[in-house]
Amino acid sequence: MLLQDRRDGGRKLAESLAAYKGRNCIVLGLPRGGVAVASEVAATLEAPMDLLLVRSIEAPRQPGLVVGTVMCGRLPVVVCDRDMLAITGTSHAQFERACQHMAAEIGRQYRFYCGERQPEALFGRTVIVVDDGLSNGDTMRAALRSVRQCNPQLLVMAVPVMPPGTQEDFQDEADAVVCVAMPIPFSSVQECYDDFDPITDQEVIQLLSVSLSVSHSASQSPLSGSWHSSAV
Repeated sequence: MLLQDRRDGGRKLAESLAAYKGRNCIVLGLPRGGVAVASEVAATLEAPMDLLLVRSIEAPRQPGLVVGTVMCGRLPVVVCDRDMLAITGTSHAQFERACQHMAAEIGRQYRFYCGERQPEALFGRTVIVVDDGLSNGDTMRAALRSVRQCNPQLLVMAVPVMPPGTQEDFQDEADAVVCVAMPIPFSSVQECYDDFDPITDQEVIQLLSVSLSVSHSASQSPLSGSWHSSAV
């Protein structure tokens, strides 16, 4: 095995990210496994860590076809695929209703994990998006496109393992792609770890309670208010 567990993956990944220490970083972990990796990265970089929740919006009349995404944030971050709206015949009113429903679901999930904390502001910062590995990359791609709408100074994708050649697929999505290992052959993320047991909700809550920087400056709830929206 390449890695003992997610903590080991996080420590090795943090070594590869050492150059970002002191660069106004925020580390975002994708649940659930990515949070365990992100906690080690955040600790090494002495940076705050937050939870990154992103969900796809499917066409109402054609489930399985994605027409946009919603990401948690101080305001909901919405990415709309106008071409897919047209192809699927999804109206803007239908898309808006789906976004509102998904934003509410994400808001409840964020509060479950993080309580009443405000999500970290991403504008003008070095944002490092972390997962425990990459397979097809759909979740990571949606996350990066959503984070990009928050105008970070630098957007970094970071994973301990991914298939060879995947780095090129993400060069247009992130300003930098950092990976510890790209084994040949690559069968699955799980096969790269000796211990790949599921991360429980309680473990996520505990990791966030230690690492998450709590801000009391904003008065708005994590997912209420106006949309932060863009089209692709």
